[in-house]
Amino acid sequence: MKIKKFLYSQKVAPYVFVIPFILSFAIFWIYPLCSSVFMSFEKITPLKTSFVGIENYKKLLSDTVFQTAIKNSATYMFWTLVLLIPFPMLFAVLMDSNLVKAKGVWKAVLYMPALTSVVISGTLFRLMFTEYSTGQMNKIVMALGMEPFKWFWPAGDGPV
Repeated sequence: MKIKKFLYSQKVAPYVFVIPFILSFAIFWIYPLCSSVFMSFEKITPLKTSFVGIENYKKLLSDTVFQTAIKNSATYMFWTLVLLIPFPMLFAVLMDSNLVKAKGVWKAVLYMPALTSVVISGTLFRLMFTEYSTGQMNKIVMALGMEPFKWFWPAGDGPV
Protein backbone atom coordinates (compact mmCIF):
# COMPACT_ATOMS: atom_id res chain seq x y z
CA MET A 1 0.00 0.00 0.00
CA LYS A 2 2.86 2.37 0.83
CA ILE A 3 4.58 1.62 -2.51
CA LYS A 4 1.39 2.38 -4.46
CA LYS A 5 0.90 5.60 -2.51
CA PHE A 6 4.56 6.49 -3.11
CA LEU A 7 4.35 5.87 -6.89
CA TYR A 8 1.11 7.83 -7.23
CA SER A 9 2.36 10.85 -5.33
CA GLN A 10 2.67 14.05 -7.34
CA LYS A 11 6.35 14.36 -6.52
CA VAL A 12 7.35 10.89 -7.75
CA ALA A 13 4.98 10.39 -10.71
CA PRO A 14 6.96 12.54 -13.20
CA TYR A 15 10.11 10.51 -12.47
CA VAL A 16 8.23 7.26 -12.99
CA PHE A 17 7.13 8.45 -16.43
CA VAL A 18 10.65 9.57 -17.36
CA ILE A 19 12.39 6.33 -16.30
CA PRO A 20 11.69 4.45 -19.60
CA PHE A 21 13.23 7.29 -21.60
CA ILE A 22 16.26 7.51 -19.32
CA LEU A 23 16.82 3.76 -19.50
CA SER A 24 16.52 3.61 -23.29
CA PHE A 25 18.72 6.71 -23.64
CA ALA A 26 21.39 5.14 -21.43
CA ILE A 27 21.24 1.74 -23.15
CA PHE A 28 21.02 2.87 -26.77
CA TRP A 29 22.98 6.13 -26.72
CA ILE A 30 25.27 6.61 -23.72
CA TYR A 31 26.60 3.02 -23.57
CA PRO A 32 27.47 2.84 -27.32
CA LEU A 33 29.06 6.29 -27.15
CA CYS A 34 31.26 5.37 -24.18
CA SER A 35 32.07 2.00 -25.72
CA SER A 36 33.15 3.54 -29.03
CA VAL A 37 35.32 6.12 -27.26
CA PHE A 38 37.02 3.34 -25.31
CA MET A 39 37.43 1.23 -28.47
CA SER A 40 39.08 4.15 -30.26
CA PHE A 41 42.09 3.68 -27.98
CA GLU A 42 42.41 -0.01 -28.84
CA LYS A 43 43.79 -2.07 -31.69
CA ILE A 44 41.08 -4.58 -32.47
CA THR A 45 41.92 -7.80 -34.28
CA PRO A 46 39.65 -10.80 -34.82
CA LEU A 47 41.01 -12.69 -31.80
CA LYS A 48 42.20 -10.01 -29.38
CA THR A 49 42.22 -6.35 -28.51
CA SER A 50 45.14 -4.37 -27.17
CA PHE A 51 45.34 -0.88 -25.76
CA VAL A 52 47.36 1.44 -28.04
CA GLY A 53 46.63 4.84 -26.50
CA ILE A 54 46.45 7.74 -28.93
CA GLU A 55 48.22 5.93 -31.78
CA ASN A 56 44.92 5.58 -33.69
CA TYR A 57 44.37 9.33 -33.46
CA LYS A 58 47.93 10.12 -34.59
CA LYS A 59 47.43 7.85 -37.60
CA LEU A 60 44.06 9.43 -38.34
CA LEU A 61 45.33 13.01 -38.18
CA SER A 62 48.16 12.24 -40.62
CA ASP A 63 45.80 10.57 -43.11
CA THR A 64 45.15 12.78 -46.16
CA VAL A 65 41.81 11.12 -46.88
CA PHE A 66 40.61 12.01 -43.38
CA GLN A 67 41.82 15.59 -43.79
CA THR A 68 39.96 15.86 -47.09
CA ALA A 69 36.81 14.46 -45.47
CA ILE A 70 37.04 17.00 -42.63
CA LYS A 71 37.56 19.82 -45.13
CA ASN A 72 34.58 18.68 -47.22
CA SER A 73 32.37 18.35 -44.13
CA ALA A 74 33.36 21.82 -42.92
CA THR A 75 32.68 23.31 -46.35
CA TYR A 76 29.29 21.60 -46.54
CA MET A 77 28.41 22.77 -43.03
CA PHE A 78 29.43 26.34 -43.84
CA TRP A 79 27.33 26.54 -46.99
CA THR A 80 24.40 24.86 -45.26
CA LEU A 81 24.49 27.45 -42.50
CA VAL A 82 24.95 30.33 -44.94
CA LEU A 83 22.46 29.30 -47.64
CA LEU A 84 20.16 26.44 -46.69
CA ILE A 85 18.95 27.90 -43.41
CA PRO A 86 18.57 31.68 -43.95
CA PHE A 87 17.00 31.62 -47.42
CA PRO A 88 14.17 29.19 -46.63
CA MET A 89 13.53 31.18 -43.44
CA LEU A 90 13.40 34.39 -45.47
CA PHE A 91 11.00 32.79 -47.98
CA ALA A 92 8.78 31.55 -45.15
CA VAL A 93 8.61 35.02 -43.61
CA LEU A 94 7.85 36.54 -47.00
CA MET A 95 5.10 33.99 -47.64
CA ASP A 96 3.46 35.01 -44.38
CA SER A 97 3.69 38.75 -45.06
CA ASN A 98 1.32 40.97 -47.00
CA LEU A 99 4.11 41.98 -49.40
CA VAL A 100 3.64 38.90 -51.58
CA LYS A 101 0.86 38.69 -54.13
CA ALA A 102 -0.36 35.34 -55.50
CA LYS A 103 0.90 33.39 -52.47
CA GLY A 104 -0.45 30.10 -53.82
CA VAL A 105 1.62 30.38 -57.00
CA TRP A 106 4.80 31.13 -55.07
CA LYS A 107 4.15 28.28 -52.65
CA ALA A 108 3.77 25.90 -55.61
CA VAL A 109 6.98 27.23 -57.20
CA LEU A 110 8.90 26.79 -53.95
CA TYR A 111 7.51 23.27 -53.44
CA MET A 112 8.21 22.19 -57.04
CA PRO A 113 11.80 20.92 -56.45
CA ALA A 114 10.61 18.52 -53.75
CA LEU A 115 7.84 17.22 -55.99
CA THR A 116 10.03 17.02 -59.09
CA SER A 117 12.64 14.79 -57.46
CA VAL A 118 9.95 12.26 -56.53
CA VAL A 119 8.55 12.26 -60.07
CA ILE A 120 12.01 11.83 -61.61
CA SER A 121 12.87 8.99 -59.22
CA GLY A 122 9.62 7.22 -60.07
CA THR A 123 10.18 7.64 -63.79
CA LEU A 124 13.75 6.32 -63.59
CA PHE A 125 12.58 3.36 -61.50
CA ARG A 126 9.88 2.60 -64.06
CA LEU A 127 12.37 2.79 -66.94
CA MET A 128 14.86 0.52 -65.16
CA PHE A 129 12.26 -2.13 -64.39
CA THR A 130 10.27 -1.99 -67.63
CA GLU A 131 8.95 -5.30 -68.97
CA TYR A 132 10.66 -4.77 -72.32
CA SER A 133 14.14 -6.08 -73.04
CA THR A 134 15.43 -2.50 -73.21
CA GLY A 135 15.15 -1.96 -69.46
CA GLN A 136 18.38 -1.95 -67.45
CA MET A 137 17.32 -4.74 -65.10
CA ASN A 138 16.19 -6.96 -67.99
CA LYS A 139 19.54 -6.33 -69.72
CA ILE A 140 21.28 -7.61 -66.57
CA VAL A 141 18.95 -10.62 -66.45
CA MET A 142 19.62 -11.40 -70.13
CA ALA A 143 23.39 -11.04 -69.58
CA LEU A 144 23.04 -13.76 -66.95
CA GLY A 145 21.44 -16.00 -69.60
CA MET A 146 17.82 -15.77 -68.46
CA GLU A 147 14.70 -14.55 -70.21
CA PRO A 148 13.48 -10.95 -69.69
CA PHE A 149 11.21 -10.61 -66.67
CA LYS A 150 7.92 -8.74 -66.46
CA TRP A 151 8.69 -6.68 -63.34
CA PHE A 152 5.35 -4.91 -63.02
CA TRP A 153 2.17 -6.86 -63.45
CA PRO A 154 -1.52 -6.05 -62.91
CA ALA A 155 -3.06 -6.85 -59.54
CA GLY A 156 -3.84 -10.55 -59.21
CA ASP A 157 -1.40 -11.65 -61.90
CA GLY A 158 2.00 -13.08 -61.12
CA PRO A 159 5.27 -12.89 -62.95
CA VAL A 160 5.38 -14.21 -66.51
